[in-house]
Amino acid sequence: MQCTRVDPETACPPLPCDPPDQFTVPGECCKFCPGVDYCSMGHSCDENATCMNLNTKYTCKCNQGFQGDGLTCEDVDECQQAGGLYGHHCHSNTRCVNVVGGYVCQCLTGYSRRDKFNCVECSNTPGSYTCRCAEGYSGDGYTCTRMYTICTGGCLNGGACAGPEQCVCARGFRGARCERDVDECAAPVPAHPAAPTSPCVPRAACRNTPGSYYCM
Repeated sequence: MQCTRVDPETACPPLPCDPPDQFTVPGECCKFCPGVDYCSMGHSCDENATCMNLNTKYTCKCNQGFQGDGLTCEDVDECQQAGGLYGHHCHSNTRCVNVVGGYVCQCLTGYSRRDKFNCVECSNTPGSYTCRCAEGYSGDGYTCTRMYTICTGGCLNGGACAGPEQCVCARGFRGARCERDVDECAAPVPAHPAAPTSPCVPRAACRNTPGSYYCM
């Protein structure tokens, strides 16, 4: 099928690459050059999104801790649910506090921080205080060591060990050790009730990538 421009007065833009390197895209009359940095030419991505170059254009993806179509990104309140890809992983003796782009596990009164997910019990004594190690740790409360291997083999793909055999996976991965890529294009993205069920805008195709996806 011969390609005909709808507006014959609009010429294709000049290309910086040699003619042998230029390629065509189905549905497009103009040719393109490989490896063009479309993001550097200007983009409309939200300030909390990352611009990603595709073959013929750029796309926007909300950063971790945010949700939306990339052009508009809203903060995800991880404290509304526990566990999973979009929930918090604060353990007992802590309170989840939502912050822009993430969350923090705040120690309850009478407890002191052990790590970013756990707090140990702190007992007040006359003129001083004492600390007790959390379950799974041994020591005097001021120095606590793990009594067993927390996450055998470690957590993969940027995951963090939050407890005994419990990996908190980075966005885009799941599994006991965060070894499995999440196919965001195959299932709806958990979001607030008013959010769309597809990660892409209507009539846009979703393409899955390791730990992420893009819309085209």
